[in-house]
Amino acid sequence: MRPYRTPISNLYGTDRFFDALEKELPPVFTRDVASRCMGGLLSPKSMSNADAMGIGPSIRVRIGKKVAYERASFMTWIRQKLST
Repeated sequence: MRPYRTPISNLYGTDRFFDALEKELPPVFTRDVASRCMGGLLSPKSMSNADAMGIGPSIRVRIGKKVAYERASFMTWIRQKLST
C-alpha cells in the first residue's frame, strides 16, 4: 500500500504551495535556487526569458553573470504567473 500523498495538482498554485515556497526561499536568491525550491516547475531559462521580455519579477540584481531576485517581489510575480 502506497503512503498517502497529495497530488502536486492539488497543491500547485494554492496558498499552501506559496506559503511553503516563501518559507524555503532565502531573502535574496538566484534563478537556480528558485527553480530547485519549486521542484523544477519553472526553469532558470524560463525566468531569464521573462526578464528579457520585461515580465519577470520587478526587483532583481545582477552580480557578474548571476541574477538574483528579492523574495517579496518574486513571490508577487510567481503568484500572478501561476494563477493565470
